[in-house]
Amino acid sequence: HFAATPGLSKCERCSAGSYQNASGAAECLRCKPGSLCPRGASLELPAACEPGTYANATDDGGLPDCFDCPAGSSCGGGAAPPAECSPGFVAATPGLAKCERCEPGTTSGAGSASCSECAAGTYTANTGQGECTRCPHPLSSGSGDITCSFCKEGFYLQDASALPDDIFRFPTDYCKPCPPNANCATSNTTLETLGIPREYWRASLLTTEIHECDASDHCSGSGGSTETSRRRLAASGGAGPGCDLGHTGPLCEWCVSDEQYFSRAERGCADCPTAGRFGILAGVVVALAVTGLLLYRALARAEAWDRFRARLDIVESQVGFQPKFKIVVSFYQVVATLGPVYGVRLHE
Repeated sequence: HFAATPGLSKCERCSAGSYQNASGAAECLRCKPGSLCPRGASLELPAACEPGTYANATDDGGLPDCFDCPAGSSCGGGAAPPAECSPGFVAATPGLAKCERCEPGTTSGAGSASCSECAAGTYTANTGQGECTRCPHPLSSGSGDITCSFCKEGFYLQDASALPDDIFRFPTDYCKPCPPNANCATSNTTLETLGIPREYWRASLLTTEIHECDASDHCSGSGGSTETSRRRLAASGGAGPGCDLGHTGPLCEWCVSDEQYFSRAERGCADCPTAGRFGILAGVVVALAVTGLLLYRALARAEAWDRFRARLDIVESQVGFQPKFKIVVSFYQVVATLGPVYGVRLHE
């Protein structure tokens, strides 16, 4: 109550939206915005807004106006003002009583209405994390990942079948530095996908031994080809792993076609000699054979030939030329098949 002028017989009640809590007052005090002040109020009453709303004004009747809580904030109701969502929590729509946690792989700043994915190279494993965690060396991750499960640039994953949890727990056991002559310029490189530059070759997708092609210009590099038999390559006119068209084998020094041979002079496959060239060679061989036969007959008539043949028989019986000749021929046959059959290259 209050008395605004002298000589009044009784005090007047404060109007709605105001109050007076002292005796002998000449005026009423204006209610703070959002408070409850009905007519004749002697104190400010807290607003009774529902959860998800808040009061920031009082109408002419002394009742508080309740408004929806803004996005990015939560409102517990009553007279409490909006509270900004903490980092890692969001309020996506207006009128929420509490903020919600961001999912793993995402995060948010204070007062956010939405979660954002963690950048590549960082992660969040739990809900409600206020910032993304950087991947441990030498691991990396994709955008929005919940763990770091592959190797970063300059490293390769030694075992592509390893479990993500094991890779994360023991990163240096699985991620190894890029081997010499290989390319690991992008993250998530594995042993099978190692980048092999041109003019280099490796025997299979499971080896880190990379060799320079010093005699062939047809090593195409690459890291994703598979082994194919030479017979199938010849039928399809294709290429061996890591080789240009028409070439296969160790260091791409074998030819897919049976009508070609590898020429070190041309640093690639060349056509085999024609039938005419073989005819000339055969003629030379026949001429040499005839000459040898004539020489043999001439020597056979001479007395010296008998003595020479007797000595030759003695030497042959002591040395054993025939078994040694067979051994040499067998050894040559084995060596000739090492390259195309077993992928082995003999060093010069």
